[in-house]
Amino acid sequence: MIKTFRDLRKNRRHRPSRAFESVYYTFDLLNNFGMFRDFHRHRALTLERQFLTTDHGYNMPEEIKILGIDKEFKECMDMSKNSFDKIRKKYPEQGQYVVNFAYNYPYFMKFNLREACHLIELRTVPQGHADYRQVAQEMYQQINKVHPNLSTIIKFVDLKKYDLERFESEKRTEEKRKRLKN
Repeated sequence: MIKTFRDLRKNRRHRPSRAFESVYYTFDLLNNFGMFRDFHRHRALTLERQFLTTDHGYNMPEEIKILGIDKEFKECMDMSKNSFDKIRKKYPEQGQYVVNFAYNYPYFMKFNLREACHLIELRTVPQGHADYRQVAQEMYQQINKVHPNLSTIIKFVDLKKYDLERFESEKRTEEKRKRLKN
């Protein structure tokens, strides 16, 4: 039966049937706040949030090191932390506004298999950001471990690793712009 539903899906825009809404998954995540905001845009999931702080540290993107601006990046992160630490003593809610989005943010994410299918397939496309691609790929692998038969409904997941993820997409967009101008 699952194979029949899987075969009905010809592309990732063909959503699985509502029957796949009765299986739920909960993920305990810790990643940068910028990535949280990308995942947060999926309205059909449940998120358990807390205040944004600098308490969970940050990860320096490899691109920062490659560009040789790791010292400047660290200074920026330290300034954000120092400002936050001063403000949060008296105004913890308002202090969140000075926290750089590269700081890690812990949260729970709960969604059903139908939404998992949508989120994972969308967030693993080649032009997606490497951070959330990796997390979405790991979500798929965990779902596949727990429910190998049910996970076949997530048939448009891209598990490959890409360099310069968005570069090809940007090139296509630029080509479209050029064609429109002519």
